[in-house]
Amino acid sequence: MKKMTALFLLVLVVALVWTSHSLAMVYVDVNGDGRCVNSGVTGEIPMPNIDLTFLSEDQGQSVRLYSGGNGTYGLPSAGQGSWVVTAVPNPSLWQVTSANPLRVEVSEATGLVQLNVDFCIKPAPGVALSTARQATLSQSRVPALVQSAPVENSSAPV
Repeated sequence: MKKMTALFLLVLVVALVWTSHSLAMVYVDVNGDGRCVNSGVTGEIPMPNIDLTFLSEDQGQSVRLYSGGNGTYGLPSAGQGSWVVTAVPNPSLWQVTSANPLRVEVSEATGLVQLNVDFCIKPAPGVALSTARQATLSQSRVPALVQSAPVENSSAPV
């Protein structure tokens, strides 16, 4: 098992270096154009502590995560399956400027590590970038919450 884990990690590192792409991330979109990854615009950097929701395609499971200290979030943490991923930043501080939500398949066939499933955010109207960043960085975070959505069963006795 240790050899398999080491091999997986080696393949992951090689793939990341070879493709020169990032993991799934949340970035600040300084100019609000919806393009914030490798844009060449100064200040378009990863943003931690941004909430994300994952809803399984069958809507049977919901997972809430947040971007980590380097702006990344872990699609594999949600588990294998078809997910609708939505960036849900604090609306009093941020607006999403990129496509939102995004549909993502996480499986052995499509890859457990999905690259370039990124979100761009800009400060809400009337909020300075420095204010939004400071308020977001100072948030205390709790571990991810996994919830199963209630499933209706019309054949079950009442």
